Amino acid sequence: MKILKFTAPWCAPCKAMSVYWDEAVQTSTFDVEEFNVDDNPDKLQKYNIKSVPTMLIVDDEGVVLSNKTGSLSRQQLTDWFAEFKE
Repeated sequence: MKILKFTAPWCAPCKAMSVYWDEAVQTSTFDVEEFNVDDNPDKLQKYNIKSVPTMLIVDDEGVVLSNKTGSLSRQQLTDWFAEFKE
């Protein structure tokens, strides 16, 4: 499993969440791929991304198991990751 994070440099909620994103991810066992939505229109279409930030947990075949859109707190991220511990 891995996390796909869709973000943009102009996104205020993305910037706010970035303060604790790295810390929350380090406590998980997920690999992370980050995509700038301005540079990855193919990924936006593939995963039907409509707003940022959007985070997806996908399995090894790229099937979406769970998604979250909007700014999440540190605790919300940690709790979400814990639901999918490997």
